[in-house]
Amino acid sequence: MNGSTVTLYGTLTGRVWMPAVTATQPVREDLRAIARRFVNQDGSGLVDAVKSVVDGAGDFQSAKLTPDSYVLIKHERPYRLWGRTIHGYSRYVMVKDLPSLADYVTDEMPSMEDID
Repeated sequence: MNGSTVTLYGTLTGRVWMPAVTATQPVREDLRAIARRFVNQDGSGLVDAVKSVVDGAGDFQSAKLTPDSYVLIKHERPYRLWGRTIHGYSRYVMVKDLPSLADYVTDEMPSMEDID
C-alpha cells in the first residue's frame, strides 16, 4: 500500500446530557478523510478535523480530548534497501504539544471518581 495516514487516537471526556455526569469515550478517527473537506493552503485541516471529532461527540457537553491523546502519522512507501523491503515510517505527536489544538484538549486526566 502506498500513501500515508493520519489517525487520532485517544479519549474524549466531558459531561453528558443525561444523566449529568462526567464520562469518557475512546476515539480512533482517520483525520485525513475528515480533513479533505477542510484543508486549505495554510494547512488548517488538522484543527478543523479535530474540531469536527470533538463537536460530533454525541451526548457530550463541551467534550475535550485527554492529554494522553495523540496523532499517529504513517508514511507507507515500500522500497528495496540491501535486499530488504522497507515499508515506510511512522511518528506520533501528542495533541497537548500542538498549540493549535489547545482549545480541544483538557488540562488534566479525569479521575475514576469523576467518571460515573
